[in-house]
Order: sequence, then structure tokens, then C-alpha cells
Amino acid sequence: MAARKKKPPSAWLQLLRAPNLLTVPGDPLLGYVLAVGRATDVTPILMLAAAASGALLYGAGLIVNDLVDYDEDRRDRPERPLPSGRIPCEAARHAAALGAGGGLALAFSCGLRSLLVAALLLALSLLYNFRLKRRPLWGPIAMGGCRGLNLLLGAAAAGRPLAADALTAAALLALYIVTISLIARRETEARYPGIICLLPTAVLAGAGVVMTVEAGNWWLALPPLLLLPAVREAALINMRLRADPAHYLPLAIGAWLGLLPILQGAYLIAFRKDRAALIAVVALLLLAWWNKRLRTKYYAS
Repeated sequence: MAARKKKPPSAWLQLLRAPNLLTVPGDPLLGYVLAVGRATDVTPILMLAAAASGALLYGAGLIVNDLVDYDEDRRDRPERPLPSGRIPCEAARHAAALGAGGGLALAFSCGLRSLLVAALLLALSLLYNFRLKRRPLWGPIAMGGCRGLNLLLGAAAAGRPLAADALTAAALLALYIVTISLIARRETEARYPGIICLLPTAVLAGAGVVMTVEAGNWWLALPPLLLLPAVREAALINMRLRADPAHYLPLAIGAWLGLLPILQGAYLIAFRKDRAALIAVVALLLLAWWNKRLRTKYYAS
């Protein structure tokens, strides 16, 4: 009986790709901080509401993804939560609707602009799941667009004109996700995907340069120093993948995604060096550590 009671939460964590979910709150948090800039009038409740909104919308999109793939998963991946029957499809539909509704409601609590961005994010997520998923290029671009909009959701919650810094960060974040998504499309292949696997490392390294130039703190260079371990880890992931592509490719996708909180934290500290920023960076690094722990139990892709 005890083992049976553990199955539902485990199944839900699997359905929601628990490791990935931990990489989501940092997007709106970073967007909010970049929109506020170096001003001191940070409103934590708005920042947290935007982060929760992004997480709920992301979770809803993941559930819809598995609902759309139900027939394919029943044939090729019968151990997944929905085809295995561990989570009824009706319960999954209700959870997706609640996640989408809750995400929009929290975005509305941050203002009309946040609601608009959240609605665009939800629409792009649904467009990906129902139309673009099988498209070799448009599918990854849509995935990247969702993460970029998630960052802009936080920026909109600040109630200020959209800053160029936030747009640049959203573009870098989207590009990083696009590169990973392009690699993930070859997840079922038992061979090394090729030079494309160098792209996540290149984007992370490029992000360090961009954020240092934007923040204008060449003398300190703290952001790239914080990002350097992530760049090194991204390169090591590629080396492990090259050595054993058949086994390591799904793990590599999750490992690259697990570096997102470090990228978010480095970008954040490039623009704020107060106590609030330090607390946020520590929280993001803890999320990265927790992500790594969860990846030992749950696949991220």
C-alpha cells in the first residue's frame, strides 16, 4: 500500500518534468529586475506573482504536450504517466486548465501588460503543441519564444517601459533554448548529432560577453566569472555526449537545461549588486543544485 501511495506524486512530477520546472521561475524574476534596472523600488509580491504565473503556464504547456502525444506515447513510450494510466487523461486536462487559468489570473494581478504577455505565452505554447511541434525549425523557435516571453512576463510586471536590457536577455535565453531544442529533436538517434552540440556552450560564452558589455563593469567581470563554471559544464556535457551518444543524449538535454538558473543568476548580478540581488542569485543557485538532484530520478525531456 505504501508503494502505491507514492505513485501519483511521482507520476505528476514525471509529467511536469520536475527538473525543468525549477528552471522556469528565474525567467520572470530576471525580467522584472532588468525592467526595474538599478532603482531600489522592487516590489517582491509582483516579482513572485510573475514567477508563479510563468511556472503555472509552463506546467500547463507540458501537460498539454503529453495529452497531444497520447497516442504516440501509448505506442512508443507506454511507461509515460498518461498512457500507463497512472494519471487519468481527464485529471490531466483539469490540471492543464487550472494551470493556464491560474497563470493568467496571477499575470492579471500584475497588470494588463503582464496579462497580455501571459496570453501570448499561452497562445504560443498551444501553437507549438498543436501545430509546430513536428516542424524541424519552427518547433525549436517556438520553444525558445516561450522562454523569452516568460522573461518578458516578469519585465511587464514591473510596470515600466520595456528596457533594451530585458529584450537582449530574452533573445539570449530564447537562443539558448532553440539550440537545445534543435539537439533534442535527434534524441531518438543513437549517434552524435554533430557540430550543433557546440551551440549551447557558444551561447553561454557569448552571453557572458554581452552582459558584461551591457552592464559596463569590465573592472569587476563578476557575471562571466559566475557563468564560467556553466560554460565549462556545457563543454563537458558535449564531451560526454560525444563519447556515448546513444546513452547520454537524453541526459545531456536535461543537463544543458539545468544550467539555466546559473545563466539567469549571472545576468541578474550584472545589473544589481545589492542584498536583494544576492539573495535572488543564491536562490537560483539552489534551484540549479535541486535540478541536478531531481535529474537522477526524472528525465527533463
